[in-house]
Amino acid sequence: MSGSTCRLRDLVFACEQRAQAYDLPAWLRAYPLARCAAFRFTRDPYYARLAALVELLGAKQVMEFGTEEGGSALALCMAGAQVLTYDLDPAPLRRSRLGLLEAEDRLLPLQLAAPEAMLQVSLQGVDLIFVDIDHSGVWEAAFHRKCQAEYTGIVAWDDVQLNRGMRTFWATVTEPKVTLTWHFSGFGLVQYGSQRTATWAAGAPALLPRAD
Repeated sequence: MSGSTCRLRDLVFACEQRAQAYDLPAWLRAYPLARCAAFRFTRDPYYARLAALVELLGAKQVMEFGTEEGGSALALCMAGAQVLTYDLDPAPLRRSRLGLLEAEDRLLPLQLAAPEAMLQVSLQGVDLIFVDIDHSGVWEAAFHRKCQAEYTGIVAWDDVQLNRGMRTFWATVTEPKVTLTWHFSGFGLVQYGSQRTATWAAGAPALLPRAD
């Protein structure tokens, strides 16, 4: 096991411990999600672990591909990062009420004209990328190649065990990675680019929604 993979596993352990400090119902009261997304948000530790990942990496700008109703976008915002979230269809997000996060300049929803448009997005200045797109494995593989060429940092991939296409894609990833059960359909973290020694402090207080 490489040193980078060991560090990823240490990060995973820290995230799972840190996630217990997040008050998801408080965030949901402040930033309501659509009904189905809200149900999942408060019952699935996956979302608190996403928030902890942002916090422990000290990520200031996070890029998400695949917004849907905004559950993961809200989780990624919880640790104070600005989240740029891309999707082909903005309609599902409108069912949630995350306008306050937009007004606070913490969430920036962006629409892609076509799947291939994600390959033209600049990754410069991004501290963490979260990918939850079409689950065929085709566009995931294309974006993986983009990350290999352009990105240094951690990419979180959702649903890596969902189907044959996703499992095939995931098997081709040779960078340091960990495969997790944070989601029933699999979840993975990959370290791209030169090795970076991350430091994190699991004793920092969890952020609460802004009261102003």
